[in-house]
Amino acid sequence: NRTVRVEIKNSFIIEKIILEEVMFFNEWNILVVDDEPDVLAVTKLALRDVKVYGLPLKIHTAGSKVEAIELLNGPLTLQGSTEPIVAVALVDVVMENDQAGLELCEYIRNDVSGHSVQLFIRTGQPGIAPERRVIDDYEISGYFTKVELTEQKLYTLVKSGVRQWFTSWYALMT
Repeated sequence: NRTVRVEIKNSFIIEKIILEEVMFFNEWNILVVDDEPDVLAVTKLALRDVKVYGLPLKIHTAGSKVEAIELLNGPLTLQGSTEPIVAVALVDVVMENDQAGLELCEYIRNDVSGHSVQLFIRTGQPGIAPERRVIDDYEISGYFTKVELTEQKLYTLVKSGVRQWFTSWYALMT
C-alpha cells in the first residue's frame, strides 16, 4: 500500500529531522494569555509535565494583551528576527476590552510575522466573538470555550500544536 509507505517514510523523515534539529531548542515556548489568574494557574498546572519530542514546555503567562505584547517583543523574540519563538498561544478574547484577544492575534500574525504560531482562542464568552468569524478573520488554529477545554483536550491541543509549529518552523528554515 503506497499511502502507508509514504506515511511511514514521512514519519521517519520527521523523526530524523527532530533528532538533528531539536538540539536548537531546549524547551517549547507556550504563551497563555488570560485576565483570570485562576485560568493561568490551572493551565500551568495541567501542562506541567507535558513533553513534546522529549522536551518540556515553558509556559509564559500574561494577564492582558499589553503584557503579552511585552513578552512577544522581549524574551519570546528570536534573536535577529521580529518573529516570536512561540509554538502555541492560548488566548482569551475578552480582557482589557471585548476584542483584546483578537487584537493580540492580529498583532501576532501581522505585526510580528508570527505566521507559524499555533493560535487557539479560549473564551468564556463565545457570543462576543463568534467562532466562524474568528476562524475566518484571524487565521486561528482552533476555538474553544473555557468549559469544553478539559485537561485532556488541553494536552492534545498543545502537544499537536507544538508538533505542527515545529514542522512549519523547520519548513521555513530549510
